[in-house]
Amino acid sequence: MYKVSQPQKNKLNLYYNNDIIGYIVITISKNSEIIINTIYIYEKHRKCGHLKSIWPLLEIELFKSNGNGTIWLIAKELYEYYGKLVRLYESLGFSVDINKEEKCKYVGEYMYRYVYMRKEPN
Repeated sequence: MYKVSQPQKNKLNLYYNNDIIGYIVITISKNSEIIINTIYIYEKHRKCGHLKSIWPLLEIELFKSNGNGTIWLIAKELYEYYGKLVRLYESLGFSVDINKEEKCKYVGEYMYRYVYMRKEPN
């Protein structure tokens, strides 16, 4: 059974069968938009489909806490996995913001792709 904690200092913990599987860090802007700064699933819980399963609960909590404003995130993915993370977020209802330019940046020896995405309330 999945569960999302109440927001505490802009952080929500994610649970599966009472085990913490990850967390999300958010910022709520002055115009009631939510910016997802981090979605983190702990290593041992990755590739299990947890984010897709818990997303409906998380989305309810996010929209409830911001008065149904837009949810924004920046998908930061390794360039070698081009599109994989963006497709995951698209499957959760996000769309690429065509008004923001995609950026690529080296961090050490790895190149990352930054894609601005948004989700409107249903």
